[in-house]
Amino acid sequence: MIKKALFLSTVFLTTLFGLEKDYKIYKDALKKENYLKAKVYLLKSLDSAFNNGSTKKVAIIYNKIGNLYSKTGEYYKSIEYYKLSLKLNYAQKDVNEVLLLKNYNNLSNSYSKIGNIFKAFKFSYKAVAVADKRYGKNSKRTKEIANNAKNLQSRLIEASI
Repeated sequence: MIKKALFLSTVFLTTLFGLEKDYKIYKDALKKENYLKAKVYLLKSLDSAFNNGSTKKVAIIYNKIGNLYSKTGEYYKSIEYYKLSLKLNYAQKDVNEVLLLKNYNNLSNSYSKIGNIFKAFKFSYKAVAVADKRYGKNSKRTKEIANNAKNLQSRLIEASI
C-alpha cells in the first residue's frame, strides 16, 4: 500500500513538474515570437493537465491556445479554443471570473477581426457584466471594456443603417 502511494505521488509530481517545465518553455518561446515552438510546448502542457485531471488548468491552456491562434491571424481556430475554455470554465463548481472575462474579451476581439460585429458586441457586453461584478463600475478595467462595447455597438448600428 505504501509503495503504491509513493508511486502515485511520484507520478503526480513528475506530471506536475513536466507541466511547469513545458509551460516555462512555452512562455520563453512566446516572448521570442516563436509561435510554433510555443504551440508545441503549450500542447505538452495541455497533455500534462489532462493527465493530472485538472480541468481548471485545461480551461486556462485552451484560452492560451486561442491566444496563439489569434496572434497568427487564425481567428476561426482561436474562437474554437476560446469556446472550449469557456465551456470548461462553466463546468467548474466555482467559475473563474478572471478567465471568464478573458474568454469573453478574446471572443469579442476574434469575432471583430473576422467581421462578425454582432457576436463581437454580444461577447463584449458579457465581458462588461463580468468586469462590473468583479471590479466595480468605476474601475479602469470595467471602463475600458465598456468603451470597447460602445465602439462595437456604434459599428453595429452603422452596419444596420
